[in-house]
Amino acid sequence: MKTYFLLIPILLITACKTREQIAREKLVDDIANQLKDGQELQSDSLTKIQSLEEQIALANGKVEEASQENKSKIEQLQSQVNQLEIQLQENDEKLSEMSDQLTQQEAYIKKVLTTLESMSGKKAPKRKSTPFETAMRYYKSGKYDKARPIFISLLKQKQTENRKKRLLHNLGIVEYLTKNYNDALTYLSRLYTEYPKSAYNKNGLLHLGKTFQAMKKNDEAKETYKMLIKNFPTSKHAKEAGDLLKKI
Repeated sequence: MKTYFLLIPILLITACKTREQIAREKLVDDIANQLKDGQELQSDSLTKIQSLEEQIALANGKVEEASQENKSKIEQLQSQVNQLEIQLQENDEKLSEMSDQLTQQEAYIKKVLTTLESMSGKKAPKRKSTPFETAMRYYKSGKYDKARPIFISLLKQKQTENRKKRLLHNLGIVEYLTKNYNDALTYLSRLYTEYPKSAYNKNGLLHLGKTFQAMKKNDEAKETYKMLIKNFPTSKHAKEAGDLLKKI
């Protein structure tokens, strides 16, 4: 009987510890479950982040690929433009040479006709000189005051591109040689602005630089000489511009 009463408190204590233990275990389980849920959420977030990173990397790759492709196309187009500019300059130089040759041929033919006239005693019919030919004759003989008004009149009329380039060039040189520097700047600047690749700019830029020097505008003269050397590096005009550049 005494033994029975002694066991009751022990059983009660045992029962109390079991409930506390169950409560602790439940709390531990809850925490474990929350931790597990957090880990799963974190894992899911990492997966999404990795997926986004992959998408970003893919997008960057496409952008870079497109950029490289566009860069390649731009370089190809630039190369084609450079080739066309070279061809244009070469054609311009050929046209200039042809124009000079025609002028020389006309002078030669005129001389031959004059000789034939004297030999035969008969006068060959004279071909009337064009205003341009007349102006060029004055220009080459140094009669600039007579050449100027004809060149100006022709420039106001409709001309071929090559003729217009030559008129601007010749007027610029005439004004430089007669020391009308402001007018020289106007014509020579127009020549370069309107026809930057023209072969006439080899001499035009050289005299534009000289005009700036004559006006005491040395900074502008330097830039003009540098422009000439850059655009026409193998010309004799570029060599002269280099020599003048060293002296400024």
